Amino acid sequence: MSLMTKFGVYASQITDTGGAGRLYSVDAITVKYYELDPDALTIINTVTPTGYGPSGIGGMASRLYASCSNTVKYYELDPDTLIASNTVNSTGSDPSGMGGMQDRLFGCDYHSDKYYELDPDTLIATNTVSSLSYPLGIGGLKS
Repeated sequence: MSLMTKFGVYASQITDTGGAGRLYSVDAITVKYYELDPDALTIINTVTPTGYGPSGIGGMASRLYASCSNTVKYYELDPDTLIASNTVNSTGSDPSGMGGMQDRLFGCDYHSDKYYELDPDTLIATNTVSSLSYPLGIGGLKS
């Protein structure tokens, strides 16, 4: 599995969708979504997305989401096929990460230096906060 570099910073993300026990990654160089075996970290499914430059992937419970910096969109993906079932324009100009905690979804934007809380059904920002510079990933745990 290769890592995407963006201005020398690693931006590829791996996410576990929580209770589903599944692991996903994106690669902006080969323009692919991957499902990985969580024990061996080997690729078990590969899909080329409809947009170019996938920049983040994250989930919550059994739902999976991705961001694409070139199309400037958020996607809800079917966890089995990795095909988009919902597509929405990003709030920012360079969506660079997606992550979740239980029933909450978050995104970050590289060029606008912002973190977003997103409605998991509409993918519309419900909260926006300025971040440190150039956020590339976001994720969380809740016990």
